[in-house]
Amino acid sequence: MKRRHSGGRAVALTGVFVTVAAFATALAWPIAMSGFFDAPAVADRVRSFGSGLPIYQPLIGVWVLVWMVAYAVLFRVSGLESISAAAAVVAGIGIGLLVLALHLNTHNAVVVMNPLEKMLAFAAGSDPGLVRGGTISGGSFVHALLDGFGLLLARQTFFLSSSPRPTIFLEWIVLVAVVFAWRRGERKIVFQVGALMAVVWAIDLIGTFRGLKLEYFIITDPLVIIAAAWLLAKVPSLQSHRWTYRVVLSLLVVTVCVGLAEPVKHTFKRDMPLDFCVPHYPYTQRIERFSFCPP
Repeated sequence: MKRRHSGGRAVALTGVFVTVAAFATALAWPIAMSGFFDAPAVADRVRSFGSGLPIYQPLIGVWVLVWMVAYAVLFRVSGLESISAAAAVVAGIGIGLLVLALHLNTHNAVVVMNPLEKMLAFAAGSDPGLVRGGTISGGSFVHALLDGFGLLLARQTFFLSSSPRPTIFLEWIVLVAVVFAWRRGERKIVFQVGALMAVVWAIDLIGTFRGLKLEYFIITDPLVIIAAAWLLAKVPSLQSHRWTYRVVLSLLVVTVCVGLAEPVKHTFKRDMPLDFCVPHYPYTQRIERFSFCPP
C-alpha cells in the first residue's frame, strides 16, 4: 500500500511538471516564433548557414535531450523521473522567454533566439567582410576565427595581451591542478574538467569576433570557477597540498589588484574620461550624460 501511494504521488508530480511545461511552452511559443520569423526585425538579421531558418538552435535542444536520455540509461533513472526532468528543462526555457513579454519587442526576441547571428552582426560593424549580402562570408569568417584563436592564446598568457580579467589566473591554476590530478590517476575528473574548459575556450573564441570584450566573460567565468571547485572537491589531496594556501592567497591578491585596475585607472586619469561619454543607445534615452562630457 505504501509503495502504491508513493507511485501515485510520483505520477501526480510528473503530471504537474508536464502541465507547467506545456502551459509555459504555449505562452512562450509566439515569442520564440517572432524571434525566428517575424518581419521587419528578422529582415536585418545575419543569416547563418546560408538560410534564415533556425538550424543550430534545435540542434542544441536535441543535444541536451540525447545527453539526458544517456544519463537516464546509464544510471537507470526511472521513466517518470526522466520525464519530470525533461519537463522541468522545457518549463524553465518557456518561463525564461516569458520575461520578454514584460516589454514585448520583436527585436529583443530576435536577439534572444539568434545570439550567434546577433554577435556576428555586431562584429561586422568593425569587420564588414564577415557579412556579405546578409550572409556570413566563409573565407572572412575562417580568417577572423584564426585571428581570434591567436588573440585567445595571447590572452591566456596575460603578458602578451593583458586584460582586466582576473579569472585568467584561475585558469592557470586549473591547468596545473589537472596535471596533478592526472598524475594521481584521476582520469575521469580530468576529462570532466577538460570538457568544461573546452566549452570555456570555445565560447571565448566566438567572443574574439568582438575583441574578447570583458562583458562576455560573464558567460564563461562561472564555468572556470565550477571547474576549479570540482577539482578541489573530487581530488582531496589538492586541499592538503603544501602549495595550496600560498596559491590561493596569491590568487586573492591578484584578483583584487587586476579586478580594480580599470576603475583605479579611470579614477586617476587626468584627461577627459571620454569612455564614459559615449552616446547612449536609443533604448536608454532617459539616462543623462555626465557633467564633464563635451556637448
